[in-house]
Amino acid sequence: MKRRFQFLALLLPFCAPLLLSAKDPAWLKLRSEHFEIYSAENEKQSRGVLEHLERVRKAYELLTNAKMPAGERARVVLFRNEKEYREYAPDSLSSAHYLGERDRDYIVLADLDSRTQTVLNHEYFHLFSHHAQFRLPVWLEEGLADLYSTLKITDKDVTYGYPLAGHLGYLSSTFGKPLPLSAIFAITRENRHEGDRNTVGRLYAQGWALAHMTFQGKEMADRSGEFFRKVRDGSTDAATAYQMVYGLDTRQLDQLLAAYIRKEYFSYGGVRTGGLNFTAPTERVPLEDWEAPLLLADILAINRKEDAAKLRYDELAAKFPGIPEIDESRGYADWIGGNRERATLHFRAAVEKKSRNPMAYFRLAELACDYSVMNADCTAWINEALRLDPGNREARNWAVGYMLNTGQYDAAIATVLRGGNVSAADAPDIFHKLGYAHYQLRQFKEAHTALKRGLEFAKKPEDIAKLNEMERHVAAAERGEAATATGNVAETRFWQGASGDRIKSDADQAMESFLELDSATMTAATLEAMDCSGTQPVAVVKAKGALLRLAIDRSGAVVVIRGGAVIVDHEFSCGKQASSPILAGYLRDGAPAGSDGLLRILSFR
Repeated sequence: MKRRFQFLALLLPFCAPLLLSAKDPAWLKLRSEHFEIYSAENEKQSRGVLEHLERVRKAYELLTNAKMPAGERARVVLFRNEKEYREYAPDSLSSAHYLGERDRDYIVLADLDSRTQTVLNHEYFHLFSHHAQFRLPVWLEEGLADLYSTLKITDKDVTYGYPLAGHLGYLSSTFGKPLPLSAIFAITRENRHEGDRNTVGRLYAQGWALAHMTFQGKEMADRSGEFFRKVRDGSTDAATAYQMVYGLDTRQLDQLLAAYIRKEYFSYGGVRTGGLNFTAPTERVPLEDWEAPLLLADILAINRKEDAAKLRYDELAAKFPGIPEIDESRGYADWIGGNRERATLHFRAAVEKKSRNPMAYFRLAELACDYSVMNADCTAWINEALRLDPGNREARNWAVGYMLNTGQYDAAIATVLRGGNVSAADAPDIFHKLGYAHYQLRQFKEAHTALKRGLEFAKKPEDIAKLNEMERHVAAAERGEAATATGNVAETRFWQGASGDRIKSDADQAMESFLELDSATMTAATLEAMDCSGTQPVAVVKAKGALLRLAIDRSGAVVVIRGGAVIVDHEFSCGKQASSPILAGYLRDGAPAGSDGLLRILSFR
């Protein structure tokens, strides 16, 4: 039987029943300000879950000094028991999991018991980590989630980081005897479930203990911020970061951790504050006949159980032909899977059925429209996306670039102004585009004002240079002079998915960051095989008639792109592949023996 691995979580295929039958539970739906729950449990318990999550959200914002972005309510799915949950689980061990896909968040729980609040705290950390765009090693992601899982909220304070007796007891047992940290650091998202249950148990227990020692232990906590900054984006492995920050190698860490686990007392963290032990308002809302079955099909699709999800979608589409949400789900499933043509058809069907989801219109514009050619349908789709959600940052940025490229300068200005406040990160790019639009309309005073505002936010040298260059063009045009020798600003184009002035997606930024590295190489190729026979997986690709072996040394360092979007957890079967056309980005330096490079970008074309 083939081994399977993926870049974030091992997911096992299964055969699932179709729509809910008479023996299935009756589902109910409740919502609070930031969450909604689909539950097969009773209403009182479901309200308790929502109330707890609202308190945890406030506490995490306080503890991290960060605000969760506004958007769709995060969805909680609560099953009655382990058996019902197991069909939708990503693996054979979990009793809860977090999913960040389809422009929203999902927390999926097997049931309610005495550990439920701890589980919710743990899974909510994964949600927070996803929005913060952390690319943490597995042990640290799980270790910090467990560190915050003990979160306690009272009328006077918020505390966390209490010792977990289960982990400490396990590490003191025969079965849980700690592994060398070099082995823990080698556990990745694609191989984490290939070992036995005890290996997985050690990953969680040692991950928590090491995170606790690093962030709560008095000998290490003072420099934990520096350590976190080095590992948060996946660019520095844990062993190197500990060596750089603390001057410790893995053997020294092993000794320190062994002593730390044997401690009699453990410190915990906390903040004195009031007002967080509140009861959030919740309400029960009507549930359509198709909603719960569609949600369960979506969970299957997101967890890469494509065949089972397709059966559900097909039956739902036949039974409820006029429901645009079903077409949206099918579009997202194909979009995630890289089938742009089929995704376009499904999103178009959702739009034709008068979808109320702004992202359906935006995704259709992304997939079907030439970014530099005026098209009435494309304009209508992106305008409808913004009408339904004026604050949609992603749709607004796409729309402004599209309007500038097609000469709709007044419309571009209006779109920026209608969108309201601009984030500090977006400000240099947005104000540059605003200055360009005013320049084209010969509104020089307004152009100067926009560019000045952009410079107030610009931190990167390239942003500062771009704004200053536009300022020179505006000043020259104001004096009646020809464009400077550095280039004609009238020929500027704002591209999506290419270099130059454009709206940058996550995929674009990943490409740019990679190409700035020494020895970075990007080549058009086909993916021929995944060789899992050694200690590390190797992607075998064919480029210019020759086979290249690209080692996958760290999953967190590999970015997978399909349909122009970064895929959070892409799964591969080991062995021969379907000769898929790709762009492969790899580093020549540091390649292990027997390989031609270290894989960093895998973009399906």
